Amino acid sequence: MNSNNFYDPSYKPTCSAEKSSVFDTPKSIYDYLNSHLYGHSEYKKVISTFIWKAINKHKPGTILIAGESGSGKTELMRILSKIYGTNINIVDGSTVVPHGFKGTNHLSAQLSVLDFNNEIFPPILVIDEFDKFIDRGAGTWSETGLVSELLKFLEGGLYNCGTDDKPRYVRTDNLSVILLGSFSSVTDHTQHTTIGFGCNEQPSPRTRSLLTKEQILSKLTPELQGRISQILILNNFTEDDYLKILKNSSYSPLAKFECKYGVKFNVSENKYYEMAREAFSSMTGVRAMNNMIEEYLDEELFNNPMVKEITID
Repeated sequence: MNSNNFYDPSYKPTCSAEKSSVFDTPKSIYDYLNSHLYGHSEYKKVISTFIWKAINKHKPGTILIAGESGSGKTELMRILSKIYGTNINIVDGSTVVPHGFKGTNHLSAQLSVLDFNNEIFPPILVIDEFDKFIDRGAGTWSETGLVSELLKFLEGGLYNCGTDDKPRYVRTDNLSVILLGSFSSVTDHTQHTTIGFGCNEQPSPRTRSLLTKEQILSKLTPELQGRISQILILNNFTEDDYLKILKNSSYSPLAKFECKYGVKFNVSENKYYEMAREAFSSMTGVRAMNNMIEEYLDEELFNNPMVKEITID
């Protein structure tokens, strides 16, 4: 499985018959998440309380988490799903289509994989790339049904997640929803410089600005605003944060590759800094580090599939 693909169909979490002690309190959930993902303490607290409330039949309000690409928004959901089980569905909001339109990736179909009768783990729908979802929902006439369809989920009630020919009705009153997005279209800027009369402008590297709640609200319809109980904006990671991630075996993508392929990486200090700089400057975060490590790994595997030690310097 590609470590960068959060929607790989081969990823199948298992659902245990009994609730793990991890779910006893919001703090125990937090401790588990904290041991698997670097930083974002407030994000972990919000999600921990959200999950505890859902399991204890206190339906949590819909929350929206915003943060730059590669910061771990979706990864935290994947970590959670490994103990929560199959009743959490992480959906790529940039690819779903409204009910009644061509294709198989209908938004309504995302409910069909959830068990609405599960007494231990209530269904949770996570819509990733939510900023792209609402951009598409405000686009052509064929896509405007996306937002109205989501509103039906959030309102609760009887909903047909099947087809007109083969209906399957579920009651969404107990469905909990988490929305994730980078909202990069309002925070990434490309600076242009012009040299001489009539010269074409040449773009310089993008600059990063802080996302605000007002910018997020400006992208949401009043109907959506009224159905989202909390908006949390993650702090951007610094170059130093990415360096700490690389060097901590609990979070490092190096450790994950070592475990997956049975190899050991020896990384020079210069390369550590180079990967951290790339993660920060590219604005793709941990994904950038994953890509760099995999390039080194692939080169070594090509030369020697039985390699056990790789030096990156």
